[in-house]
Amino acid sequence: MPYYFFREIWTPLAIFEVRFYKEIYSKKLFIKIGNRNKRVVF
Repeated sequence: MPYYFFREIWTPLAIFEVRFYKEIYSKKLFIKIGNRNKRVVF
């Protein structure tokens, strides 16, 4: 299992617990909704 280092991207959707994260090295975009696990968007 690879290690990921994330940086959160702030959007107004964070008010509704929809958060976007960008992986620092591979530039993949992840989404996290509430308490669910992060999953790849792009």
